[in-house]
Amino acid sequence: MESEVIDIEYISRLCAGNWGLWKTVASNLEKAKAVNKRYLGDHPGNFKNVDSKIDIIKKHLGESKKSVGWKLRAKIGERIKWYREVEEVRR
Repeated sequence: MESEVIDIEYISRLCAGNWGLWKTVASNLEKAKAVNKRYLGDHPGNFKNVDSKIDIIKKHLGESKKSVGWKLRAKIGERIKWYREVEEVRR
């Protein structure tokens, strides 16, 4: 079913044009690997399956051709915040 597939080409294109998105996605993939190890470590087959898919996504993101804007923003790196803080909703 197509709706259950990660479109890595689309994600790569988005991330190759936006350093902040790339940084956020890359960070979350690392967190996903850590959570995967913690929760699926007892199930080696599941752990390796998820872990290898995360590695494939990371490799694809790393190999995609980056835009000039991406490269310029990458030089600044984490010195300047690339994200907006989420405001707390008051009800």
